[in-house]
Amino acid sequence: AAVLAGGSDLALGGVPVRLGLLGARYPLTLGSSEDFLPELARHTLAPFVYVLFVGAIVSVILSSVDSSLLAIGALAAHNLFADRTNRRDDARRLKSARLFVIASGVVSCFIALSAESIYVLVLEADSLGTAGIAVITIAALFTRRGGPISASATLVVAFISSAGAKYVFHYEAPFLLSLVLSVV
Repeated sequence: AAVLAGGSDLALGGVPVRLGLLGARYPLTLGSSEDFLPELARHTLAPFVYVLFVGAIVSVILSSVDSSLLAIGALAAHNLFADRTNRRDDARRLKSARLFVIASGVVSCFIALSAESIYVLVLEADSLGTAGIAVITIAALFTRRGGPISASATLVVAFISSAGAKYVFHYEAPFLLSLVLSVV
């Protein structure tokens, strides 16, 4: 079963790689660089396979978004309101988790609608918290210094410095600045 799963993963995961290698041979007119893979798939794959390919891409995106929203809701409900609510009141905890999922979905929708492209949205999502997570991970693996308070402070500094450098000061390399400030 593991060999079959690994083989199918390589075969299906190799489709975008093969399309990318074929892309240099096809003169495509694109409205945006984000249209490259779907347009190339439309020109090179059979219609039935193209529909499966696009369906798989949409499925992966929706699955990732769903998982992220559920994780945000569960973590926020647990970490922000766990002490305020009675731990034995499961119905109340479930209701607060559901409300946080809805709130994070609304916030995510506004963020997605305000982005100029998917590529920019992915870069922004990747850069805002990555520096803090990288510093916390390296510190936890190689030192015995710090604890929950310093880890939380590192995440806050990374988020604020990255967002401030990008949106307030229009700094060209907000990730590097955020990384340096997180280490300090």
